[in-house]
Amino acid sequence: MHPSGLLAAPTAGSPAAGADASFAPNVFIRIDRKGIVTPVSKQPEIGQGIKTSLPMVIAEELEIDWRDVRIVQGDLDPAYGSQGAGGSTSTPTNYNDFHRLGATARTMLVQAAAQTWGVPASECSAAHGAVLHGPSKRKLGYGALVPAARELALPDAAAVQLKDPSTYTLLGTRIGGVDNAAIVSGKPLFGIDVQLPGMLYAVYAKCPVFGGKPVSANLDAVKALPGVKDAFIVEGTANLNGLRPGVAIVATSTWAAFKARRALAVQWDEGAGSTHSWAGFTAQAQAAAGKPGATVLRQDGDVQAALQGAARTVAASYSYPFISHASMEPQNCTAWFKPGSAGEAGQLELWAPTQNPGAGQALVSTTFGIPKDNIVLHIIRSGGGFGRRLSSDFIVEAAAIAQKVGAPVKLTWTREDDLQHDHFRAGASTTCAAASMRKASWWPGTTTSSPSPTASSARARASCNRAAAARCRATSFRAAGWPTACWNRPRSNAASRWDRGAHRAAMCFPGCSTASSTSWPMQAGAIRSPSAWSCWATRM
Repeated sequence: MHPSGLLAAPTAGSPAAGADASFAPNVFIRIDRKGIVTPVSKQPEIGQGIKTSLPMVIAEELEIDWRDVRIVQGDLDPAYGSQGAGGSTSTPTNYNDFHRLGATARTMLVQAAAQTWGVPASECSAAHGAVLHGPSKRKLGYGALVPAARELALPDAAAVQLKDPSTYTLLGTRIGGVDNAAIVSGKPLFGIDVQLPGMLYAVYAKCPVFGGKPVSANLDAVKALPGVKDAFIVEGTANLNGLRPGVAIVATSTWAAFKARRALAVQWDEGAGSTHSWAGFTAQAQAAAGKPGATVLRQDGDVQAALQGAARTVAASYSYPFISHASMEPQNCTAWFKPGSAGEAGQLELWAPTQNPGAGQALVSTTFGIPKDNIVLHIIRSGGGFGRRLSSDFIVEAAAIAQKVGAPVKLTWTREDDLQHDHFRAGASTTCAAASMRKASWWPGTTTSSPSPTASSARARASCNRAAAARCRATSFRAAGWPTACWNRPRSNAASRWDRGAHRAAMCFPGCSTASSTSWPMQAGAIRSPSAWSCWATRM
C-alpha cells in the first residue's frame, strides 16, 4: 500500500502544486520543464540538518543530481502529516515514506518515457535526471517528460521498486546544509529576521515567579516614551505552558520596545510559587530518600535484606538544578491578525521558529477561539531549539498582542526573558546505592567466595552513575537502589520523562527479583512538581 496520505495530489496552496504545468505526483515533489526538482521540507529546521537530509532521500530514489534540487520549507499543512521536530524522530519517522515518494515519482517518469518510445518500461532506467532506453541508447530528461508524466495515474505500490542501498550515490556522502551559504553571509533566514510592511515590534514582561500576574503598571508613562505605540496588560490564562499574564509594549522598533521595557514598573502578585525554593526541594528529597516504595512493580525477594547482607556497598548522591535550553536565538514570533466581518472569526497569520507547529496552532485556537482553518502558520528556521521550542508560549503571546494592535507585530524576548522564563530541563536530587552479595578479589583484603563473577568497587560506582541517569544495563552487582526526586518548572514533558526513567530503572535489570517505586503527590502552586521516586532492584 502507498503511505497513507503522502501520495495525495498537491492542494492548491501547497508548494508542490505549482501553476506552471509542472509534474507534481504528490505534495512533496514538483518537477518543472527544465528538470529542476523542488522537494518540500516539512519538518522544522532547528539546526539538526533535516531540511537537507530528508530531501536527499527523495533525490536518491528519484535519481536526480543534487545540483538540480531546490528545497522549499513547507508551512504547517495537514497534507504533510506530522511536522514536529523533537526527540531525534524526524528521520526515523519519515525515512521509509520519503524513499517511497521518490521511487514512485521515478517509476512514473520511467513509464512516461516508455510510453513515449513505445517500449516496455522494463527496458528503461533512470539516472542523473533522465530516463535511458538501453537497447536504443535513447535518452529523455525529466523536464521533457513532464507533460506525459502529468497524465499518468499513480502506479500500484507493488510496481514501485526501491533502490538497493548498495547502489546509493547520494546518501552516505558529505552534503553541506542547503542554508549554509545564507547563514555564513548573514542573510535573513530565522524567525528573528522576519520583516513585513508596516510591522510593529513588541516585548512582553511576565512575573519573575511562575504563576504570578500583574496587578498594575505605569502604562501611561511608558506610552509617552519615544517610539512607543501602545502598552497594555494581558490577562492571560492559568495555563503555565500557554498565555501567562503579563505586560506588552509595542513600538516602532525592537530597540524602542526594549528601551521602554527598562522604564516599566509593575506591581506583581507573585502567587503560591513565591514560597517554593531549591533548598526546600532538596530537603524534601533528603527526607524521602530512605522511605519505602508506595507502588510495587515486582515482588520476588527482600531488597533491604539483600542490601544489609551485602559484602560491600557503595553509595553516592547527585543533584542538578533547572537547566535552561539557552538557544542562540531568543524566542520570537511574528503575528498578523485580520478581524473578520460581523459574526465571523478573524484570520491569523503566524511566522514562528517552532519545533511543534501543530501544537502552536492548537494552543492559539483554543486560547482565542479561532478555528484552526483560520490560522496560517509559516515554519521559520530556528536558531537552536534543544526542546525549548516544543512549547508554544511565545507564539500565543504574539497572537494576543497582534489582536490588540491590529497590525503585523514581531514579538522578541530579551535574552534575560529567555533564560528566566525558559521551560527548563527538570532539576533533580538522586541518591544511589549499589552492593555486591559476594566478596570480590578486586577489593583489597577480601577473597572471592565462589568462582562466579562479582562486582568490583569501580563497577558498583559505575552502576550508581547509571542509576542517576535512570538508565538500565545488565551488570554484575547484586543489589542496587536509587531514590530520585525531580521538579519541573512548567514544561509539559520533562517530569513525565523522569517518571518513565524511574520506572524503567526499576523494571529492566535482567534477573532482578524485586523492584518498587514511590512518588509524592503534586504540590499546589505555580511549580508543577516536585515528584519523587525511590526505586530498588535486587539480583538474587
